[in-house]
Amino acid sequence: MTRTNKRLIVVSVCVALVGWIYISVHYANKREELKKQHTQQTASLKNQWNRERQTRKGEYRAELEKAWGGGIKAVVKDPKLAITDMLRKAGVTACPEAMRVEVKADNFNEFDVFIHVKAPMDKDTAAATVKTLLGDCGKYVNSVSFVYSNEVVKTIDRRGIDAIKDWTSADLASVAGQMYTP
Repeated sequence: MTRTNKRLIVVSVCVALVGWIYISVHYANKREELKKQHTQQTASLKNQWNRERQTRKGEYRAELEKAWGGGIKAVVKDPKLAITDMLRKAGVTACPEAMRVEVKADNFNEFDVFIHVKAPMDKDTAAATVKTLLGDCGKYVNSVSFVYSNEVVKTIDRRGIDAIKDWTSADLASVAGQMYTP
């Protein structure tokens, strides 16, 4: 083997080694770049899917509530709610002026609804709220009380509730007549 052949072999091995290192580094950089793009694209798609899922969930819920009749009827027909939760949501729906609605259970199946209001209510507004609430929830409710400044200002108990046979068609004067101030 001549000196030229040895140089040629050494140069060829060096060129091959440098080429192999260049290709390895280039491949590793390209792989990292593709991995980064894939991670960003996956995160973007995940965010988009979550937004779409939330939108579909809201649309489904609105359609379901509409099918159930909307408002209090939808709250009453929601099978996911316990009776106390149903009455609480129905109270909030019936009385938008309410700061808070409490439901207390007596004797396991008698539910007292306490509607805490921000300002004193006139008798007609209270009667309209009671009529709306008891129109769909009357069979569950033992009493409805309006609370202002931690004091019960108006209430209707079981006797007053039973005195009106059909809450959906009751006039406000007869509802107001059944309410009293303790």
